[in-house]
Amino acid sequence: MRYTKEELNLVFEDALIYQVRFFDQHYVLTTEAYLIGEGLTAYHQHLGRIMGVDVNDLYELHTFDCEDFAIGYRQFLVMMHRRYHQGMRAGLAVGFGVHRNLHHALNLAIVLREGALCVRIYEPQPTGGVIDVSDTMYYSGFSWVLL
Repeated sequence: MRYTKEELNLVFEDALIYQVRFFDQHYVLTTEAYLIGEGLTAYHQHLGRIMGVDVNDLYELHTFDCEDFAIGYRQFLVMMHRRYHQGMRAGLAVGFGVHRNLHHALNLAIVLREGALCVRIYEPQPTGGVIDVSDTMYYSGFSWVLL
């Protein structure tokens, strides 16, 4: 199913996340299970192969940090989505955000949970996971983008 950016913006507003920048007219969803399971594992495996180092050691290099993980994971998800859904004329409802004061980057997505659209925020680094959207410290200072 496709959703308009206006429909998705209402979901963000319900989660008290405002001023999300949208670049497509329509979006499709991926599953939360893929985002934090198979998709994240595959991203880390491919990233390790491309970089020639264990993904857990990448952050230690200080040249591949939070924004690289967040932007890279979002792009990886889009490439995998396009690979398996050729001809789909919609963006993937996965984005990233950068915090203006904490100097940190995260991913966010709109997923279907128990029949309702909801916002989920993810830490894409190997130590990461799902971040509770009710914890305003994690998202109130972020600028979010869905490309």
